[in-house]
Amino acid sequence: MIEDVKEFIENPFIEKANSEEFTARLTESQCKILISIVSAKSLEEELKNLFIPQIILKRIDAFKLGISFTPKALGIIDVFAMNNPGRAVIILIDCLTKFGEVEVNDSMLCKDLYPYGFYNMDTFVDYVENYLKSKKVRWSTLY
Repeated sequence: MIEDVKEFIENPFIEKANSEEFTARLTESQCKILISIVSAKSLEEELKNLFIPQIILKRIDAFKLGISFTPKALGIIDVFAMNNPGRAVIILIDCLTKFGEVEVNDSMLCKDLYPYGFYNMDTFVDYVENYLKSKKVRWSTLY
């Protein structure tokens, strides 16, 4: 475990991801990309050169985390992160918090964790400024 601190507050953002009030609606183009990702047979080649999936994979490797992602899940993370590495790392933190160190698939991301999409900008900034930077929640050292 990478955490030295033994006491963390419960992460309030996992529940916020299940509310339309705290999430941003996906654009039409993001929806089309998500549909193509979920219906694709294979994505390994396409993901090799994408920036956001590489950020996630390198963070997992550097911190020797036991979590992994299916290619479709990495594609979905790429859409939700919108080319923002900070958003990608928050998705990793949320996955570790909600699921633990397992293999995360597209269904887990879209149905279980972010059924309404990723956090809106106000919620994202609140998460980073008030919970991650101050190391209040578990896995915040990844940020």
